Amino acid sequence: MGQPLRVVSPIAGEVVKTNMTIGSYVAEDSDPLVIVADLSHVWVTALVNERYLGTISNGDRAEVYTIAGSDNPVAGTIHYVGEIVNEETRSIEVIIECGNSDRTLKPGMFCEVRFFNAPAKSILLPATAIMKEQDHDFVLIELARGKFVRRTVEIATAGKDNVLITKGLKEGDNVVTGGGIYLNF
Repeated sequence: MGQPLRVVSPIAGEVVKTNMTIGSYVAEDSDPLVIVADLSHVWVTALVNERYLGTISNGDRAEVYTIAGSDNPVAGTIHYVGEIVNEETRSIEVIIECGNSDRTLKPGMFCEVRFFNAPAKSILLPATAIMKEQDHDFVLIELARGKFVRRTVEIATAGKDNVLITKGLKEGDNVVTGGGIYLNF
């Protein structure tokens, strides 16, 4: 009888899957016998609809809720926001890094994710205020009674009926929020 085979993992962690049984034949080119993972930190992949992309970014805080019934969320931080929109689902991959010391999150688990971005002073307008010309978004600003001027703006979606103005307006601008197409400017 030969010596027992001792196998040492190159990483610290725990065995999450085994592919061997007593008496199995193992060759040099066999599939891995065990899979070792460090589950104290996990990555959660969320598919986020493209309309919400302007409201999240790397470093933002997130909470992950498991469908398994735990009411206590797992805190996480957005680690990566993908660059390619899935044409079928109109969503983009967002990876959230979560501490998982109590092993609440399990690989392959379905979860619900809530995103929190850092509060910032910003201007929120109804979507009806935004007008388009070619590839540019603009709003109408009333300079004086009956006198209007176009102002090019950059926007981010902030929900179904609102837009977040990221560039082009300042506090106190008097913006036409509806019917601007009928004005002579």
